[in-house]
Parts: sequence; structure tokens; C-alpha cells
Amino acid sequence: MSRIERVTATRVTTPLHTPFVTALRRTTTTDTVVVRVTDSDGVTGWGEAPQVWQVTGESLAGAEACVTGPLAAVVTGRDPDDLHAVLRDVGSAAPPCGCPPTSRWRPGTPTRWPGPPGPGPPTGSAC
Repeated sequence: MSRIERVTATRVTTPLHTPFVTALRRTTTTDTVVVRVTDSDGVTGWGEAPQVWQVTGESLAGAEACVTGPLAAVVTGRDPDDLHAVLRDVGSAAPPCGCPPTSRWRPGTPTRWPGPPGPGPPTGSAC
């Protein structure tokens, strides 16, 4: 049985094809935290912990700390195929803002919301 072995977070800056302009700012790049989860079989899942500090007050440092700290502690050693239990426990470990879950994807498998039945993935911001 496969187990989650590593959770990493990397800050990434990506150029926008056109500037993004609001009343508060103008930017030509976007910053995010890319999350990588690797299991004992070498299967890798990818996710994102975006932030918009100008709107929510959240930061890249906070997202990175949340992912590599309490969330990594909850999922490391767990069976990645037991998504309902993992997501339940991640939800109880996440701060009130609610970190979005990352699904496990394998080549040839359709991407879908892995959580419990309902309206679909939660909305909201990352940690």
C-alpha cells in the first residue's frame, strides 16, 4: 500500500500575458506557492496555494508555512487513496480560512473533485 512520503512547497513568480490593473495596483506577474505531494510509489500530485495579500491579508510565507507545517504533518504517512479520511483530517487541521485540498492524479485517470458528495470543491483562499 502506498503512503504519502513528501510534501513540498515552492514559491513561483509567473509573468502575465497582459498587465493586471485594479484601483489598488498594477502588476505584470503573479506569485503563488506550488505544492508537490509524492507517495512511496513515486506518484506525484500537484496543487497550488495561491494568495492575494492585498485582498485577504494572506501571504506566500503563510501559505508555504501552512502547507509544509500542519498540513504536511497530517498527510505524511497516510494512504493517498483514502481521500475522504485524509480530506476530513486536513479540514480539521486547517485554519478557518480553509486550505483547498489537492487531488491525487495518475496518468489516464480523469481529474475530479475527490471530496465527499456535494456541490464540489470548496471555495475560498489558501492558508
